[in-house]
Amino acid sequence: MTSDVRRNAYVIWGALLAGPLVFAVIASQVGPGLRDPEGPPLEILAHLSLAFAAASVLASRVLPRLLRLPPGLPPEQVALTRNVIALALCEGSALFGLVAWMVTGSEWALVAAAMGIAGIVSCFPGDARWRSLLPQEPGRGGPGGPPRMVR
Repeated sequence: MTSDVRRNAYVIWGALLAGPLVFAVIASQVGPGLRDPEGPPLEILAHLSLAFAAASVLASRVLPRLLRLPPGLPPEQVALTRNVIALALCEGSALFGLVAWMVTGSEWALVAAAMGIAGIVSCFPGDARWRSLLPQEPGRGGPGGPPRMVR
């Protein structure tokens, strides 16, 4: 049986995936008209978006598990919080890649956007991912964090 928190995780995942996908359609229609061939060179934006996407997707896998969450938070709420943070990191890089593509037309910016969208897709709260986000009991280690020494 799926809990209310897990159902909310599905809705949040879908909403955060829909944003960049809808924006990609808009960018494909608006972007080409924004580019000024005689304007300043903006290719650096494409390269920055690629670097940002790589860093964000990596951070989306590492950072959520390192956060110190308030004690007493229900395990499913911990998993939801960790997943939302991972999703937000990936969504930001996807949107930056799309904006960079709109103003530069660079394929590298599209690669950055695709990396962010792939990061969002990989955050789908399926069974294995959800279990990996749940906090582990102290001293057991695992996906929830390193084992803690007891004095």
